[in-house]
Parts: sequence; C-alpha cells; structure tokens
Amino acid sequence: MQAKMLKELFERGVVAAVSILPEPMSRGWIVSFRFKGEDGTVSLQTARGGVRVFSSLDTAVSSIEGITGRKPTSMVVGV
Repeated sequence: MQAKMLKELFERGVVAAVSILPEPMSRGWIVSFRFKGEDGTVSLQTARGGVRVFSSLDTAVSSIEGITGRKPTSMVVGV
C-alpha cells in the first residue's frame, strides 16, 4: 500500500501498529502496518507496486514519521 493511503488510514484511526522489519534478500528494511481488527499486515509500497525497501533504519523511521506525523515511541529488537 502506498504512503498516501496509509496516511489516510492512520488519520482515520484504523492502524493498530507499525513495524520495521529486516528484509534479508536486500539487506535492508521494510515498514509494515497492522490494522485494527485484522490479522495480517500490509507493507509500504513503491509507486510501481513493489515493496519499498529502505537501506537504513533512519530512513525507515523518517518514512513512518511522514505517514503518521509522529516519532516512534518504542523499539523492540527481535533476536
């Protein structure tokens, strides 16, 4: 899903959580959104419909800030 639509959904209050996950095939990071009342997740996509992969955590966090208008309040690192 593209950033514009995710921003609209966030503003409507249907986003339950946002996660940054490693993308092992490209050694980058993807941003994933979970919606209230739904089990699955949706990844941030490029304009061409592919999954957007960030080269650094900083750029992934900046993207989340652009969509939500908020800085992340916590970070959980999985091992």
